[in-house]
Parts: sequence; C-alpha cells; structure tokens
Amino acid sequence: MKTHAYGLPRLGKNREYKKALESFWAGQLDAFALRRALQDVEKTRMAEYEGVDTAAGGETSLYDFMADAVFMFGAEQWRGEAAYYDYCRGAHAPAMTKFFNTNYHILRPRLEAPRFSFAWDKYAYLGAEHSPIKSCVGPFTFLRLSQLTLPLSEYVSALTRAYAELFDAYPESDFQLEEPALVLELSPAEIEAALDVYGRLKKYLPRIICLTYYDAVDAPGLVGLGFKALGLDFIHGRANFQTVRHMHRDTILIAGLIDGRNIFKKDDAAVRAGLARLAGVVDNEIRLSNAAPLFHLPYSVAGETRPEIREGFSFAVEKLAEIAACAVLDPRLARAGAAAPN
Repeated sequence: MKTHAYGLPRLGKNREYKKALESFWAGQLDAFALRRALQDVEKTRMAEYEGVDTAAGGETSLYDFMADAVFMFGAEQWRGEAAYYDYCRGAHAPAMTKFFNTNYHILRPRLEAPRFSFAWDKYAYLGAEHSPIKSCVGPFTFLRLSQLTLPLSEYVSALTRAYAELFDAYPESDFQLEEPALVLELSPAEIEAALDVYGRLKKYLPRIICLTYYDAVDAPGLVGLGFKALGLDFIHGRANFQTVRHMHRDTILIAGLIDGRNIFKKDDAAVRAGLARLAGVVDNEIRLSNAAPLFHLPYSVAGETRPEIREGFSFAVEKLAEIAACAVLDPRLARAGAAAPN
C-alpha cells in the first residue's frame, strides 16, 4: 500500500525558520539571506518526507499560508519580503482568527474587487519548482476563510482563472489543494459555490489532490468529483466512513487514519480496523496518511532527554515513520484485534 503525508512543521529541527524570520525582522539578515534560509527549510522538510511515497513541495510559508495566497494570486502585489511582512504584521494587517478547532491562528485577508491572477511564484521562491506535487490552499477555503466585501460566489470566476494560470504554468505537476473549509457546515449556496469552483477547474481535476481534515465532509456532490485523490479525516470525521461511498470510482482515497494532532504513538489495531472497514466499502486505491496536518505537533522526540517521552510519544517526524511503516499493510487483508471504529 502506498502512503502520503503532509503538514510537517515548518519551524525546523532546531527552529531554523523562527530564527531566520526574527533575524530578518531585527535587521540582522537581508532579504537574500532570508530567502536562502527558507529554501534550506523547504529542502530539509522534503528530505524528511523521503520515507513516504508522496508528499507535496512548497508547504513552507513565508509567514501565513493565507497571506501567501494573497500575493500568489495578485490580491496584493509582491514588492519583496519587507512589504510582505508589513502586510502580515504592520499597522493595517488583516485580523487573525483561530484555525477551525485548533490552537493554530491564521490571517483573514480582506478581499475587495474580484481581481486575481497568478502573480507571484512561491514555488520558484522556495526552490520547489521541480516538485512533482505542489501544495497550495484550495480556492474555496481561501475564499471561505477570507473577509469578503461581496458574496463569495462573486469571486469564483476570477479566482479559478488565476488557479488555472498556476496549473498551466506547471503542466507536469499535480497540486495538493488543502480544502479544510469543506468540512464546515456549509449552506446550500456555499456548496453550490464550491461545486462551481471545481466545475470551472474540471479539466484539472485529474491533477488535483484535494485534502480535507478536522471533520467529515457532508456534501456528496463534492466528494463525487473526479479528483486525482481525495484526502479524508477518519479520526475526527467518523462520518467519512459513510462519505466514501460517494467517491468517484477513479479517485485515490488518501485515508487519514493516523492522528496528526495526537502526541502518542499510533494504535496499530485501530489503523488495521479502519483500513479493513474502508476496503469493505470502496474499491478505490487507498493510500494511508495522517489525519490533520502534522504542524500541530512538536518536530521530533529526538531532542527530548526524558525516556518516557522518547519511548512513549510520537511527534511529527515519528508520525512520518509510522505512516511509512504502514506501507506493508494490505487494506484488503487488514485484520484487527479491535472492532472497526464507528
């Protein structure tokens, strides 16, 4: 069985990311050196993923993934690192809000007129332009989590054209679009807008890995779209065990069965039970993954000195090893010593 992973903490093993940003803000590091430092962080993060079959490049953010998208898609013009951080942290910075039910916070950009284009290449900036899979916030989540001055549907046409420009700029790449907003309790109008988003991007669906997490997706029409792969959270979204019945037959299921927010080691029996249950429901290819981004966890237990932590806990890097170890499992033959989760 193949494996997929995402969301490794960007902080770095020794907080290289944090040190670089703070040095730049203090005037001790110039923009060129900051970019090199961020490229090193990206390179190190991708090396950590080598044990799993697939992972996306470009997950590293300059500060906030919503702000990255603001500049990538031309809602604000890229004028260099200082202007970027002024947008994020300056006197007129967007409001911050909690990221779903986590302790993570994000910026909520204020979007005015619906004018977008693929304007700043974050992947080239990070040295990730050759990654076969590239990570980006999904268009629906970007709009749903922003502060909009017009109805959400008014932004769909222009924004999807900008995403199409991005996809056309990298015709050999797949794109991991993170769409956690699809697990929210969406109104009929919001579901229609999400369907419109991916209807306009229909020609690119075979290259899109759509990731959802934190809860279940309650929109069969969205689940049934012909994405290359669809990531579902089976730890915090138990209803996804029913949701998968609506998947397109050609879509790869990225099964979030290893808790990306829990510091303890994985429950092998529960993983096997989950795989067995999924294998009894769908005939799709299944790839095992983390449920929720790994950035909620500390980087690694390697730096811990207390034996009970090193032996009993599993942080982000250890979760990657747990995911990689599951490659030997066959979901069609999975056996568990416990009942499948409800």
